[in-house]
Amino acid sequence: SEDATKRSRLLNSDIDASLSLNLTSKIKSTTSVGSNYQDANVNTLIASTQDLTPLVETVQGSDEFDAIYEYLDKRRTLGFYAQETFNFNDQLFLTGSIRADGSSTFGADERWQTFPKLSTSYLISEHPFWQNMFGSRVNRFKLRGAYGFSGGQPISSFGRLANYISTTYDGKTALINSTVRGNENLKPERMREFEIGAEFEVLDGRLGVELSYYDVEVSDLIISQKVAASTGFSTQLENIGVLTNHGIELLLRSLNINKPSFKWTTTLTFSTNNPLIEELYGENAIQTLGWSQAVLTEGKPPSVFYTKIIESYDANGLPVRSADNHFVGDPNPDYFWSLTNEFELGSNFAIRSQFDAVWGFEILDWNTRSQYVALWPTHPDYEKEYTGELPRGYWGKFAGALGEFVNDASFIKCRELSLIYTLDSDFVKNFGLSNIQFSLIGRNLFTITDYTGFDPEVNGAGQDPIYRGFDMGAVPIPRSINFGLKLNL
Repeated sequence: SEDATKRSRLLNSDIDASLSLNLTSKIKSTTSVGSNYQDANVNTLIASTQDLTPLVETVQGSDEFDAIYEYLDKRRTLGFYAQETFNFNDQLFLTGSIRADGSSTFGADERWQTFPKLSTSYLISEHPFWQNMFGSRVNRFKLRGAYGFSGGQPISSFGRLANYISTTYDGKTALINSTVRGNENLKPERMREFEIGAEFEVLDGRLGVELSYYDVEVSDLIISQKVAASTGFSTQLENIGVLTNHGIELLLRSLNINKPSFKWTTTLTFSTNNPLIEELYGENAIQTLGWSQAVLTEGKPPSVFYTKIIESYDANGLPVRSADNHFVGDPNPDYFWSLTNEFELGSNFAIRSQFDAVWGFEILDWNTRSQYVALWPTHPDYEKEYTGELPRGYWGKFAGALGEFVNDASFIKCRELSLIYTLDSDFVKNFGLSNIQFSLIGRNLFTITDYTGFDPEVNGAGQDPIYRGFDMGAVPIPRSINFGLKLNL
C-alpha cells in the first residue's frame, strides 16, 4: 500500500501602475512600472508498506514500512519592471522594457538578473497609399518584431546548497550529507529570443494569415551532472552549455461559409522545431542523461538517443550487439500542426472538431523493452525461447540493445469532437431561463500512429524541456466523453 499527501501554499502579489499621456495630437505615451512577489511552499509526504493485514488497505495496516519520504520545496522570487510604449498615429508602436528578478534558488552573486526587451509593430494598411493601391485586396497588413531576454530556474529550490538528509544508525536518528553537491555559482538559464512576423487579411477579412520566424538561444543550461566520487558526492547542478532553436509559426483563419442557416470556420496552426546543442562547456564532448541512453553533444539536437543496436547474429542465431553506441533517434519533433473546424447550424446546433499532430520524432519504449528482460518475461514473443523457435538467451541479448526499442512516434490525435444544442424556445423562457444548453464532448478519442506503446504523447520525465522521449510507466492521456447540461438565466 502507498499513501501520498501533497500540500501547497502559493502566494502571488502584484503591484502595477501606469500613466498614459498624449504627447502630441499623433503621439501617445504609456508608462508602466510594477513589482511581482511569489512565495511557494510545497510539502510532499509519501509512505509505503507491505504485508498488510487482510482487508486493510491503508499503510497503518502493517509495521513493515518500505519507505517514508518527505520532500520540501521552498522558493521566493521578487521582480521589478518598467515599460514604455509609444503610439505613433495608431500605426507605429514601439515598446521597450526592462525587468530585474531575484530568486532564492541562486547564490548571492547570481541572485539578481536583468532582462531587457524591445518590440515594434507597424500597421501599414492604415496608410492612404496602401488603401489606394492594395486596400481592395489586402484589407489589413501589419509587420512586427521583437528582441528580448528571459530567465529560467532549476527544478530544485535547494540545488545550490550541499544539504543534509536524515537516516538511522543503531536505532538512533542521524544526519548524513546528501549525494547532491551544492553549487553557489549556479547561474539562471538565460534565453535570448528574436522574432519577426507579418499579419494580413484578405477577402474582406474572411481569410487571415499570421506568419512568424523565431530564433532562440538559451545559454547556461542547467543540468544535473555526475561528479568525482572522491568529492563525497555523486551529482551537482551545473551550467553546461548553449542550446539554440529556430523555425516558423503559421496561423490561418478562414470563414468558409457565412449564411444565416450555416456558418463554417477553420483554424490551422503549423510550426517547425529545430533545437540544437551549439556548445558544451568544459572538456566533456558528451553529457549523458537519464540512464545514459540519451545524451547532449555539440552539433546534435538535445536528448538524442545514443546507445547500442543489433549489428548481426552469430552461428547460433543469437543477436550480436554493437561494440560502440550509435545515434539512433531524436525525441524532438520536426513540426506540429493543429486543425480546428467549427460549424453552426442555425442558432441552435454547434459542432466543433480539433485534430492535433506532432511529426518527426522518436521515443524509447522502455515498457516493451522491460517485457523482454528475464526478470519480467511477459512479452508473448518470449515463449519462442521455451518452444525452441528461438535459441535460449535470445531476448536477453536483444533487450540489451536499447536502440532496437526506439520507435517512430509521429501521431495525429482527435483532440476534441463536440456537439452542442441550445434550446431557447418559449417553453424554456416560461421558467425564467434564456436557454438550456446540452453538450456532448469527447476528448482524445483516438490516435493515428505507428508507435508500439500506449500513447506517443507521454514523457517519462514529465515537463522537462531537455530530457525527453522515453516511455516507462507513464500514464497515457485519458479518453473522456462528457455530457453537460447548462441553464442560462
